[in-house]
Amino acid sequence: MKNNKTDIWVAISSFLNDSATEEEKRIVDAWLEESEKNKRFLAKLKERLAHEMAATQAIEAKEKMFYQTQMKIQRLLLKKRLRLWQSVAAASVALLLVFSGLRFMEQRTENALPIYVESKSPAGSVTQLTLSDGTIVELNACSSISYPLQFTGNNRTVKLNGEAYFEVAENKKKPFIVETNDVKVRVLGTHFNVKSYNEDAKIITTLMEGSVRVGFNHPDFMGKSVVLFPDQQIILDKNTHETNILKVDSELYASWKDGQCFFENEKLADIAKILERQFGVMITVTSTNIEKQLYSGFFSKREGLLQILNSFKKYRNFDYKQTDDGIEIFEK
Repeated sequence: MKNNKTDIWVAISSFLNDSATEEEKRIVDAWLEESEKNKRFLAKLKERLAHEMAATQAIEAKEKMFYQTQMKIQRLLLKKRLRLWQSVAAASVALLLVFSGLRFMEQRTENALPIYVESKSPAGSVTQLTLSDGTIVELNACSSISYPLQFTGNNRTVKLNGEAYFEVAENKKKPFIVETNDVKVRVLGTHFNVKSYNEDAKIITTLMEGSVRVGFNHPDFMGKSVVLFPDQQIILDKNTHETNILKVDSELYASWKDGQCFFENEKLADIAKILERQFGVMITVTSTNIEKQLYSGFFSKREGLLQILNSFKKYRNFDYKQTDDGIEIFEK
């Protein structure tokens, strides 16, 4: 029985993750025997996966090193504080001076420069992390976030490039701030999604729960901000500097963290970027006539890249082919 393209894609995915069944191995072997191009394509996928795993391991090692350094600093500060307490007690200094000495040490600790780390989520992956205040962050593919190991000062600020979903731990005394190149999202405790890839034309902030204040870094918007409420979304066009607030089903816009692909009136060129990130495969649209066509859909990543493309091409005049570099979409 001949295997369809979806069977082959699923088998290749399992094969690359060392979880293939005997039947899936048979499918991959048969597919490899079909052409030298298939063999080169699989070799490229293996090489890309190896690079991503190496990058992930490097990030984990870096975070571990920073964490260990921070722990050493905290232990040194604690020892200094204990030595100060002992010397004060031995000299029988007045209680007021004891309090002032301890407060001085606390201020030094608070004013110390925080140690920042950066976490990245490779193509085809979703990465979850928990910050020191208990805030949960889920990073979409090809995204990165920079944050301090310990939050100090009057706020909790992180810097994002890409897309992330936040479940912010409530702290009314220390607002949580997400900064990108173009917007600043300020919250106390809430659930929201920010999409801000450097290469994308739009920045999208979507609120699920609570409220957020979105400010803008562009000179045209200095001092201006917008407050969002649940199921509201604000879109900033980086080219025109126009903003648009919409009423949406907010959960759909964070469905990527559950392995879903959601598109609503998206250009094919933008969909190609999303699928590139989600599946870790380069996708090229060669026709300017079709890259601006709009599509909507809701898919599970388990269906596979080819099945998603097949669903779209049923209704439009495009097709695709496999190349040495990835997938090429062209006009019929």
